[in-house]
Amino acid sequence: MAESAASGAGGADGAALGFARHHAFIVGINAYQNNISPLKTAVGDATKLAEVLRKHHQFEVHGPLLDATGAQLRECLQQTMPQQVDADDRVLFYFAGHGIAADGDDGPAGYLVPADAQPDQLDSLIAMAELQTALDALPCRHLLLILDCCFSGAFKWSSLHRAMGMWTPKRIYQDRFKRFAHDPARQIITSAAYDQKALDVLQGKATGFRDVASSDGSVQHSPFALALFDGLEGKADIKSEREGDGVITASELYCHIRDLVEPATLKEGERLRQTPSFFPLKGHDKGEFMFLHPRHRLNLPTRAADQPPFKGLAAFDEADKHLFYGRDRVIAALKAMADDPLNRLIVVVGASGTGKSSVIKAGLLPLLRASGLHIMPTLRPGAQPMVALEQVLESMRAQPRGASGSTRDSAPAEASPGKAVLLIDQYEELISRCADPAERQAFDRCLRNLLDDTATIAHLIITVRSDFEPQLSSGALQDAWANGRYTLPPFSLDELRQVIVMPTVQEVLIFDPPELVDRIIGEVVQSPGALPLLSYTLSELYAAYQRSGRADRALRASDYEQLGGVMGALSTQAGVLLDSLDAPARNTLRKIMLRMVSVEGDLASRRVPLDDLNFSDAEAPLVSAVLDRLDDARLIVQGQDDARAHRYVEPTHDALVRAWKTLRQWIRDAGRDKLIQGSRLNAAARDFAQSGDAGLLWSDSPYLPMLQMDMEDTEQRWFNAAEMRFIDRSVALRNDKLLQAEREKVRVLLSLFSSLQLTLKDGQPGSVCVRPGCDTAPQADGQAWIPISRIPEDIPGYADGPPRSRDFIVARHFGAGRVLVYAHDALTRDSEVRPGSDNLVFAENALRWLAPSEERGQTIVFWPGTYMGLSEMTLVREFVKRRRWSMTTASPATLENKLSTAGILWWASDWNPPKDFATRHVPMIEAFVRAGGGLLVGGLGWSYLQYAEKKPPPPYAADVLGHPFGFSFTNDAFQYDVRESIPLTPGR
Repeated sequence: MAESAASGAGGADGAALGFARHHAFIVGINAYQNNISPLKTAVGDATKLAEVLRKHHQFEVHGPLLDATGAQLRECLQQTMPQQVDADDRVLFYFAGHGIAADGDDGPAGYLVPADAQPDQLDSLIAMAELQTALDALPCRHLLLILDCCFSGAFKWSSLHRAMGMWTPKRIYQDRFKRFAHDPARQIITSAAYDQKALDVLQGKATGFRDVASSDGSVQHSPFALALFDGLEGKADIKSEREGDGVITASELYCHIRDLVEPATLKEGERLRQTPSFFPLKGHDKGEFMFLHPRHRLNLPTRAADQPPFKGLAAFDEADKHLFYGRDRVIAALKAMADDPLNRLIVVVGASGTGKSSVIKAGLLPLLRASGLHIMPTLRPGAQPMVALEQVLESMRAQPRGASGSTRDSAPAEASPGKAVLLIDQYEELISRCADPAERQAFDRCLRNLLDDTATIAHLIITVRSDFEPQLSSGALQDAWANGRYTLPPFSLDELRQVIVMPTVQEVLIFDPPELVDRIIGEVVQSPGALPLLSYTLSELYAAYQRSGRADRALRASDYEQLGGVMGALSTQAGVLLDSLDAPARNTLRKIMLRMVSVEGDLASRRVPLDDLNFSDAEAPLVSAVLDRLDDARLIVQGQDDARAHRYVEPTHDALVRAWKTLRQWIRDAGRDKLIQGSRLNAAARDFAQSGDAGLLWSDSPYLPMLQMDMEDTEQRWFNAAEMRFIDRSVALRNDKLLQAEREKVRVLLSLFSSLQLTLKDGQPGSVCVRPGCDTAPQADGQAWIPISRIPEDIPGYADGPPRSRDFIVARHFGAGRVLVYAHDALTRDSEVRPGSDNLVFAENALRWLAPSEERGQTIVFWPGTYMGLSEMTLVREFVKRRRWSMTTASPATLENKLSTAGILWWASDWNPPKDFATRHVPMIEAFVRAGGGLLVGGLGWSYLQYAEKKPPPPYAADVLGHPFGFSFTNDAFQYDVRESIPLTPGR
């Protein structure tokens, strides 16, 4: 028979829950039969709970069933409960007694033990699966199952819901309260894990803040039951502001029980440890089983219509603590450290983007403030840390304790003198922003003095990026650093889910479809610095909902797809940053981002050592500023390689390098092949910088000319300083090698001609002008002209006085071919060849040098001169024939055809070439030489002007031919001094 509910403080607001009836089915068993050991508290616990539920929470208590048999329990489950419960009702089922666990097909199988159970007969027990089936059949909207028995956690294996569900928001608004009451809720609280025994009485006394006995002085209760009563009488109403909201959710009730039972049982030894648990049952869907505070008004705030549930890229502060989720284990660990009087310094270490600032400001500081500590304004060192510290200390002196740093929804208690907390946020700024080493040391010493001054500071809390920690942990705080150090762990999957879902639960939003949550988690779970990336994407999703004008409170997958997911959100943020930069900063950003991509295979992000971003001393401040902007925009994360202690940067997510169109265009402009080669260049430059081994330089690399050209392109290059030094050294070594090779070629060339004994009978020694002495010569390519030989001074018979120049042979490379020029053209005529002279040796050496390759053959095409025909060179033709070469005469008409199979063109001094010589034949000869042919040119040894019949004379054909190659024949090209030999004008 149901007992009527008594009215209480909660009764006045009972209708607010919206249920027709509140049913409580309560079982408590002490008196066990069949040699099963009796219990002391189960009946008293059941009786007391019935009283609490009737008196304070308007429940109709059915029973309670005290010392119930198996038949009575099954009658309750199979008949009484189905007959009493309707769809608009809610049900609480409580069991206190023995429980056992046995091996089942799918994990531990739990059983409730009735008073008449037979220990050796499982069918005399109530299987938890049987209990689950009976509860599933109930039509009620809300159900709470509470099991205070041994191995009660095994019920998890009887339920289809295995995951733990802690989804109660920190602040319950009126519309969320209505949703909680309206949506299905089926939840369970168990007193012990599946492998633990529930305690009847702990070492002769119950745990908690109550005495062993109840108000009548005779009844004892289990530790779990005492915590349960305590919570239902109001203690489980968590205060988010100055007072509770008047609502006790099942989640809050569980947390209250757990926080009382587990620590108290653990103090008695691991053997007695008891771990309550809480999880949803089959049929649970977004609702929450709730109790109204028995002595407190319902205090539910009205939700601001436009309040966003996510912070975007901003850090959480104390005012945002109701939106801060996913870090409960971290906050608990930090609070435990703060409760230890030895931990006056707390150092929170973590990589960039892991939420160090948020976990302190929105997690730990509210707890410290609630405990009576005075929270000083947060300090960031910045460029002038001493100024910043003095401002914080001055504000503390000017404000009464408890006022500084308070927020509209914090509840600062009246603090005692000496109980202050100072947070130094982003401690790495002491290095990254402060350029004065003396000020850094002074700031560090001041912190040390504050830490030692127990009259002022209770706790000094520091957040620091892990990559900077080695440089900061060895200062004045070194002795306290290790003991107070806490490394922020990465988010678990469940914590990421809380980060996403709980703010929407808070602000009465839903994900449509619910699977969108898993999709978002999948995009960020492997990302460094996942928290800001996740928060930014979610804030953009909420903004899309606001822009839609819908009132369904649904964050839709279609909006997420329209944003491009995480990838699109990142790309948008990157574009905003780029637009805010001036041209030099944009160029620096381009160079930084190109180094953070990997293009070998699929496009991906790449971790880059920070010293790889040293482009030049002049650009270093700009690099630092751009990195700060990227970091503030959460587009990169910075960290430290534990293995090598090197600081690094990397994109927050691969999505940035894949989705940002501007970056993809930069990659196309640079060229994937060049980026791949750049990564190899970086490795080589690093190896060279570390070893100094010149053998590592790329002097023989075919890529060096391309790299040299890229380095000279100051607008597009992205090499760092070490790579540019490597390229410079490689180019210098290559040039040294080329110079040595050129010297060797000169040596070989000179050995062919320099010691020859040449004779001239009818002619006089002439001069050859080469660039830059020939004003009409064009810019020539290839190597410089090399002077080869001089006419001996003892040659008699100068008709016109001393020679203008004793040098008369020069040579050079031109394209793939070679050119050799000599004056006078009569040198190889039969009449000039005297016994003992080397004129023919000169001709042979010249021909050999001009056609060293057999690939083009040794066919010599001879273009006759005005005074020099092939018939006058019988001695030359004989040695050519002996060496199995061939020599043939070409006319202007046959030149092109004969050059196609020739290796050398020998051009004599033709005073009367065809009219199209300059336009047709000279380009033909130039192309022949560029392609690898040899050109031998003999010309006048005196000025053409002196012998021309016409005044002014037509151009000298040899000079016309010399124009593309950069030579001409003259006797007026040099200053003349009879006391010295006249050197040939240098070719460079």
